[in-house]
Amino acid sequence: MQTVSWGSDTKTLDPADELLGYPLVQPQWAPLVPLAERQLPSFPAQALPETLRAFVEAAALESQTPIDLAALQCLGVGSAAIARKVRIETQAGRSQPTNLFLASFTSGTLREEALLAKIRQPLIDLEAERIDVARLEIAQAQSQRRQELIYLRKNEKVGHDAKWHRDRAFEAAKKMAENPLPVMPRMLVDDRTPQRIETLLAEQNGRLACFFGEGAVLDQFTGTTAQRQLARHELFRQAYRGDDLQIDQPKGERIAIRHASLTCAYAIRRDAIEALQQRRTRRGRGLLDCFLFSLPASNMGQRKIAPPAMDEAVRTGYETTIRKLDAIAGPLTLQLNDEASKLFHAWEGEVETMLARNDPRETLRAWLDRLPANMLRVAGVLHCFANGDAEEIPTEVPGEMIRAAIEIGRYLMPHAEAVLGTMHCHDADPIDGARYLVQWIKSQRVRVFTRREAHQRSRARFSFVEQINAPLAELVRRGYLRVVEEPADNKRPGRPLTPRYHVNPALFAPPKETSPQETQSKVTPPPSFEYETNSPETKPNEPFPVGQPDAASLSTLQPNPTARQAQPDRQETASKPGFEYETISKESTSNPSPAKPQYIGRTGPRKLHGKQRRRK
Repeated sequence: MQTVSWGSDTKTLDPADELLGYPLVQPQWAPLVPLAERQLPSFPAQALPETLRAFVEAAALESQTPIDLAALQCLGVGSAAIARKVRIETQAGRSQPTNLFLASFTSGTLREEALLAKIRQPLIDLEAERIDVARLEIAQAQSQRRQELIYLRKNEKVGHDAKWHRDRAFEAAKKMAENPLPVMPRMLVDDRTPQRIETLLAEQNGRLACFFGEGAVLDQFTGTTAQRQLARHELFRQAYRGDDLQIDQPKGERIAIRHASLTCAYAIRRDAIEALQQRRTRRGRGLLDCFLFSLPASNMGQRKIAPPAMDEAVRTGYETTIRKLDAIAGPLTLQLNDEASKLFHAWEGEVETMLARNDPRETLRAWLDRLPANMLRVAGVLHCFANGDAEEIPTEVPGEMIRAAIEIGRYLMPHAEAVLGTMHCHDADPIDGARYLVQWIKSQRVRVFTRREAHQRSRARFSFVEQINAPLAELVRRGYLRVVEEPADNKRPGRPLTPRYHVNPALFAPPKETSPQETQSKVTPPPSFEYETNSPETKPNEPFPVGQPDAASLSTLQPNPTARQAQPDRQETASKPGFEYETISKESTSNPSPAKPQYIGRTGPRKLHGKQRRRK
């Protein structure tokens, strides 16, 4: 074993590297160019009305979750309360409904689930109260319908002989058609009923709120349902726009719905982004572009153990506001005043500039096209929240609401770019793949590996070995890896050897308290290699010139017995999860033609199968 040091780093070289012809002396590692993570902004809580802001901040503090999740879900609940009853109109005559399509990506913790339940609780209570009130009425109507059916069948049975009975049967059938049976009121649908959206929308007079889980959302976003069910995506788009619907019911019935409205407020685990990457999305249907996305940073590991509880007055104020919004009779049309109209037109012009062909946000073009209309809807929801304690909602929307909606829109743009870019760049984005490989290298403490080994350990991410080339090249370019060139005299017939990579030791060093700009601007000192030698002609600390050492210098190299204590080699790290290699003893180095180190896989008992188990 030889010890080579450069700067403050010391490496114990494997004798196999020398025997196989690999150079012992490697150039100095360059500073790492970090794989910069997207720095996404936090939700602007100051843009919310006072009552809503107090609840959002208290709920986020109590649950120790990002404020983005609480804010976006509260906007969804408020939108569901006023959907199909309130519209907002510009001075140019264009109007938008107030239902929103929202999607927040979460870590799936228990605290986040408790927060979502608390935010949606007012709608759940309203639905339960309406069910209790309607239960007796529905029972009476069903009893009356059974009596009418008996009367109808009795007259139809003898109606072919008597005109009087035929007339009575026609009158009974007409009365039943004009007075349909009431159904149980419903405001919310979840992951258990995605196939019944059309029926439920027809039963509830065209107004529903969807709180789906990951399973239904994946099918909805990717379009991987059966061909006969793909029309459901068009149904969501029509309900998002507030169009009139014609819904076919069983037994040949057809129901017409005026201004249908669906409100979607999803809380999806971050793992769903990985699933969306691996499944083809149907961007042509435009459903993803209707959603407002939020990708808040997880604060797991930094949460307080005993956070303060929410004030009861804050919770009561939020629930009272939601009940008042739900009690709006409608239809109500909101209109922008002069200041709000000027602000909104200026915002439209700014977004139109972003849609220019030379703008880098190519994946956001369809989403940005809908952003002004979505912010107009958000302004309508904020206006209703701000006036929730009034007896009547004023129809004039001030410029303050448009200004707050624009601030929320600027927050949503980088989040949408991150989510949509991640969904559609699974194979094409080398940065994302490089991050995946860095996580694998750090978790397994891998020092040396081949391209084949990297692909075998990451087949869940890279289906084909060609997909891993770009991420590996990106890591080499940024200084994380170094390609070990194959010696010229080690060529052999057959398939060429897979590329071999060395990992930068700085990747395993503790992080320094320096900014990435300081790291990149730091001047790299010239490489200084030091060898331990017993030759009197060579000083112990004399630097060796850059490049391959000559034969005379290599002959003076002596193994350092303390090198193994200074830094663990492959044999010492074999107990950790990762790779294990056969080490070559000191005596075997005298063999002129030793075998190449053989990869023997992970340690552990060998599992017996079939006849081997029976023989044992």
